[in-house]
Amino acid sequence: MRRPRPELAAAALVAAFALVAGWNAYKYPSGGGYDARQHREYADLLIHHGELPGPETRSEYYTPPVFYALAGAATVLGEQVHSGDPHKLAQVLNWLVLVATAGVVWL
Repeated sequence: MRRPRPELAAAALVAAFALVAGWNAYKYPSGGGYDARQHREYADLLIHHGELPGPETRSEYYTPPVFYALAGAATVLGEQVHSGDPHKLAQVLNWLVLVATAGVVWL
């Protein structure tokens, strides 16, 4: 009996992860998470006002701003193409980052 190759198992896991996370990004409302409001505020403050939140804001102020800048840019684009839920594109961006991370871990 031939044993399955570990590469195939890893590829199947990454594909399943991408599928489940993609479905979640598509179906789950962008404001549905317990701390979604704080993440949205961080991205909006950064992209619309050029400011970082401080510790007095009860926000995710301790998190580095790179992802929030990208999420804010995706939200600005989302305001143009998906006015009903402009933060949805930031969710899609998060999915891309998750899949890329899974790919790096796989390698």
